[in-house]
This record gives sequence, C-alpha cells and structure tokens, in this order.
Amino acid sequence: MIPLFVETDIHDDVDDVGALAVAHVLDLAGRIRLQGINVNTASVWGPRLVRAINRYYGSDVPVGAQIPASGTTGPEEFVRGTSRLFGTDDAQPDDEAIALFRRVLAGAPEGGITVVSLGFFGNLTGLLASGPDEVSPLTGAELARRAVARTVVMGGCFGGGPADAAALPEYNFAEDPERTRVFLRDWPGPIDFVGWETGYDVVTGRGLLAAHGRESPVSTAYQLHSGFGNGRPSWDLIAVLLAADPGWEAFEWSGPGEAGIDGLAVTSWVPGVHGRHRHAIRRAAPEEVAAELDTLLLRRAGASLPV
Repeated sequence: MIPLFVETDIHDDVDDVGALAVAHVLDLAGRIRLQGINVNTASVWGPRLVRAINRYYGSDVPVGAQIPASGTTGPEEFVRGTSRLFGTDDAQPDDEAIALFRRVLAGAPEGGITVVSLGFFGNLTGLLASGPDEVSPLTGAELARRAVARTVVMGGCFGGGPADAAALPEYNFAEDPERTRVFLRDWPGPIDFVGWETGYDVVTGRGLLAAHGRESPVSTAYQLHSGFGNGRPSWDLIAVLLAADPGWEAFEWSGPGEAGIDGLAVTSWVPGVHGRHRHAIRRAAPEEVAAELDTLLLRRAGASLPV
C-alpha cells in the first residue's frame, strides 16, 4: 500500500475529477492510502468540489487550499456548477495548502510518501520555501527530502505524440514558467514525469452517467465539462495509476536525465546517467489503457466491483 499525497489544479479540465475518482477507488481497494489533497489554484470552488468528491466516496481525507481564494468563474465553470450541486455552504478546506503539506510530511516515516502533482507548482515551491514551525523544526525542503520517496508529475511533453506537440509549451509547465524552473531545479529526490503525449488520445469516462447515475459529482462534472458520453483524455488518471503502480505494464520508463523548459516554456530533456528524472513511455494501445482506467473510473461509490 502506497501512502499518496495528491496535488491538483481541478480548474479548467475534468481529468482532475477523474484522477481523484481513480485515487479514491484505489484507496478503497487498499492499493494506496490517501494522505491529503491540495488544490494548487486559488479558486474558491476547487476545494469545495474536492470535498464533494471525498464525501461521495465516503472519505475524510484532509483538503488544503491556497488562501486567500478567489471566486472567479472563468474556465472552471463546470467546477462551480458541480460543487454547488453537491457541495455545502460550509465545505471549507481543512487547512492552508503549505500547512497541510508540512503536517502530512512531518507525520510520515522516512521515505513514507509518494506525491503526485496534477497541475501547477505553486504549492510545491511554496513548501520548499517554508521554514520551521510548530509542526516541525525542519524546513520544507528538508521535510520533502526526508519524507518523499517518489514524486510523479503530470507535465511536460517528451515526444511520441503528434509531430508538432513537443515543440509547443505544455500547459502545466507553461502556466508559471519561473515556478516550474524552481521546482525542476530544486525539488529533492527523483521525479517521474507523465508527459502530455501519454494521454491525449486515451479517452475515458464515456460510460460515467450509466455507471454512476446522476447522483454523482464525478458523472456530473464530466457531463458539464464535456457533454453526454464524450469522455475526456486521461493525463491525470494515468499519473495517479502510475503513482500507485510504477510497474504498470502499459508503460515503460525512459533512462535517467534532466527535464527543463526553455525561454518559451517548451520542455527540454537531456539524458544523463546521473539525472534525477525519467519520463513515462506508453507501449499499449490507447484503447487498452482507457479500458484499464475505466474499470476504476466507472466504479461508483459503494459498488463491489473487484479492483
């Protein structure tokens, strides 16, 4: 069982919702143990939707948020809609994001946590910049070095998809290039990257409404974001499953190297035997990967499907 801490932007794409659903199903199956979920965008609606998803799966895993939050309703309109349908007025986060991160890491044994990052890097770099407090005499960088065994990041583009994709900025890396650079440079320990190319053609969630019904924040979020039966590419879901199962046979890992970004926030990759990074390479057909993910995503709360 892998203790897992999730960082999610849960902002303008519904695959974050799918990733949290997969994480909860893996938790219920005893394959992981969720330690905390941090939202790395400032919208007030993201943490509320996370809490609604947690309640749907019967989980009380703590939720951290960026404070102060904003009430913006730009690309995250589906998040606001779903959280208003399934949330409550008092569905506040349990803690500020960096404080929750520090508390979870301080309470973990050495090398006891796997972190999966789905989105932006403000919380991760904020942790690195944090100093000692009443929770721990260690800095955030020292806590991460002591407690985090493995970090899985959905971000970057490492080739293997459409011919022009690797020449374009990848969304998570490009949202705040300076924070991305700080994270890539300073995060202690190895990082496994799940690039854009791994999931752009792996469509999951088409059967969510039939599987979950209308009383599910997961099926509702997909419906509001993508419409009935359309599904969505599965970048974040792949990252969660690779965090839980680094030996998933649908993928293999590159050799070591160093990931970075250039002045236009386009991903760079420099192989090297002493590199701290590697990236996932998909070997199975997209339909095979989607089918495996859907066995988890389509499991509604309370169902007794085997995992």
